[in-house]
Amino acid sequence: MKPTLLILAAGMGSRYGGLKQLDQMGPNGETIMDYSVKYALESGYGKVVFVIRRSMEADFKKYVMSRYEDKIPVQCVFQELDMLPEGFSVHPERKKPYGTAHAILVAKEAVKEPFTVINADDFYGREAFEVMADFLKNAPATELPTYSMVGYRLDKTLSEHGTVSRGVCSTDEQGFLKTIVENRKIGYTDKGIENNEENLHNLFKGDEPVSMNFWGFTPDFFDCLNGLFVEFLNENQDNITAEFPIPNVVSYLMNNGKARVKVLHSNAEWFGVTYQEDRPAVVAKLAQLNMIPLENYPYSDAQIQERIAEYTRKGNPYMDEQQAYRFILNCIDLTTLEGSDNRAVVEVLCQRAIDFRDDARNIKSTAAVCVYPPFASIAKEKLKGTDIHVACVAGAFPAGQSPIEVKLAEVRYALEQGADEIDMVISRGKFLEGNYQEVYDEIKAIREACSGARLKVILETGELKTADNIYKASQLAIAAGADFIKTSTGKIAVNATPESFLVMLDAIKAHYEKTGKMVSMKPAGGISDPETALKFVSVLANVLGEKWLDNRHFRIGASRLANKVFDKIQ
Repeated sequence: MKPTLLILAAGMGSRYGGLKQLDQMGPNGETIMDYSVKYALESGYGKVVFVIRRSMEADFKKYVMSRYEDKIPVQCVFQELDMLPEGFSVHPERKKPYGTAHAILVAKEAVKEPFTVINADDFYGREAFEVMADFLKNAPATELPTYSMVGYRLDKTLSEHGTVSRGVCSTDEQGFLKTIVENRKIGYTDKGIENNEENLHNLFKGDEPVSMNFWGFTPDFFDCLNGLFVEFLNENQDNITAEFPIPNVVSYLMNNGKARVKVLHSNAEWFGVTYQEDRPAVVAKLAQLNMIPLENYPYSDAQIQERIAEYTRKGNPYMDEQQAYRFILNCIDLTTLEGSDNRAVVEVLCQRAIDFRDDARNIKSTAAVCVYPPFASIAKEKLKGTDIHVACVAGAFPAGQSPIEVKLAEVRYALEQGADEIDMVISRGKFLEGNYQEVYDEIKAIREACSGARLKVILETGELKTADNIYKASQLAIAAGADFIKTSTGKIAVNATPESFLVMLDAIKAHYEKTGKMVSMKPAGGISDPETALKFVSVLANVLGEKWLDNRHFRIGASRLANKVFDKIQ
């Protein structure tokens, strides 16, 4: 069962001076909640429930929930002062909500599975969601309810602009929570880290684990909350500032032997906005977080030319010329991408691909045919019973100038029509203006939509122009999950060149040396004669070696080349 993420977003943000949950602080307009939902989705959560106030509903649905509705089921529930058990009423002078445990309680009817509770305005880090999801999905059933929390170092959670409230924890030898003490005014003083509540003034070392309201519960927790909330109301009828926080509830359950709590350790970084003055630091951290680490290309243009000349002179150390021609033919994605394409054109293309096979001469057919999405089903039917794949360009080919929703819809359509492989093109405009994160996110979204299909990511190197741009775009595509990186669409003046090809191979090699993972390569456009194709294969063989010499790891996008190569085979 997939866990649910419960986000507490009803807080008034009194110290911050506004609805901080709706504040867009990421470099592309992200709220902190956007990161939480993204990490939860990637960690295997199945639903998100937001706790908000009714007065926030319209803006919240418009600016927040609309971001996620096509990615994960979402709903909102309301926390209001008058949401009380039967027999209780709101004190006429009370203005402040009852606290985080009451916020959980109002979600009882919306949450029926194990769930995680977080604050909307806190950044918890990806790893925290991963360790919590793993615990909730794999925790064994026990007689005593076992809950969980992610612990953070106290000194990593303080604000430089005022005191904060922190639940300071202690654990036993097995890592279960022993105590959690709410300290309401922790901050830096001339003595160090100190709680400045009246009559307390206790000091801390800074390495104490604290709860940042990142909890994991099972649905039985709601029943505990209901009874304890009644007790709280009975004891605080005239206390208009009394709160019903999660740490108090957890402490009561532990102290009375009714539950235990596993403290999960994470190296994830926490940060949040408690005061307006915290905002610039959070914006800077999110900008740094969103930056994909890209390395500069280590070779000059002159060195690129020298290496191409050297590899061409050496030739292919693993194949003679005839073997290379057979290899090239078997690596071709036989392509038609014209506005005049129709059923007859596609059927003829598919038959061409089939007819190249000649077992007597040890000649295999091409690797794939590449068509527009409306023709995928025709190609699929025509190629039935062969080992030739159906590739489709999709995702606003060739310009890439459409919203991501449109791109994803076209990719899904191509897959529904029978595509085995998707050739997408990056948004060059976004890349060239330095918006690397959005380029990465688009590739990753399409990667996820591709499911079992292989993804080729076209860089359109003729528009990226410099070796450094091509190298960085290659790194982006690889990091986002590309199975292939591909030079060009074939729709502009400058397509595949040995220079751009070499730069991309260097990116693949660097990734392989770091991770051991092989990424495939496809030059496309402009390779129209066998001699040029041989040159590309020689460069490939010298840079990446024999492992890449099969059509799972190398392709050539072409339409005119196939017949010319076939004629060269003896």
